Amino acid sequence: MGLVTVALKAHAVVAIGSKAGLAIGETITIGGKTFEWNSGTPQAGHIAVAIGATAAACIANLVAAVNANPDTVPILASVDPISPAACRLIAQNPGASGNVVFATTMAAAQNRIVQTMNGVDQVKAASGNYNISGIDVATNSIVIDTGIIPVNGSIGIRDSSGNPRVGVAFSAGVPSNASILTISGTQLQLNLTGLGVLATDKMGWIAIQS
Repeated sequence: MGLVTVALKAHAVVAIGSKAGLAIGETITIGGKTFEWNSGTPQAGHIAVAIGATAAACIANLVAAVNANPDTVPILASVDPISPAACRLIAQNPGASGNVVFATTMAAAQNRIVQTMNGVDQVKAASGNYNISGIDVATNSIVIDTGIIPVNGSIGIRDSSGNPRVGVAFSAGVPSNASILTISGTQLQLNLTGLGVLATDKMGWIAIQS
């Protein structure tokens, strides 16, 4: 058993915190594709995404549109496993070759897209540090794609002073606290609900594939 050489995939998150704040014609750009909130006819070259009755419905429509319109650099969209009003975007090309532009014209501050991790070609990519962002706190969720099948390892979150806030280990694929950590495929999925995690916190993680 040992660490393997892999490449980390680029990640981004789209969160719709204010469905009422969405406006027809606002766009989300993912690589070479531009998605437009519009139930009618979008601008030339744009892909229409209907504004749903709820934020979760908007996200479901976005996920369907992204996956139905693959780009040259493929991106897989999925509804966040904890917050249905958020969408996870994960590059399918590992490493720097999977990096694309993420941008938006959505005006409401609660509606945003944030790149949470660059695709990186590196050795020992089964470990890393993660700066927790406001969008992670808002959605009570962090998803890390380790690039391998995690069998043993741990995650730890510390506050800005370096004091431990949360720690979960896993062995043989089983987390010590399943209410906080879920292992799904190559992903470590964290539920931050009730943990008091702040946007100034930092997380370290290690995953080992046997």
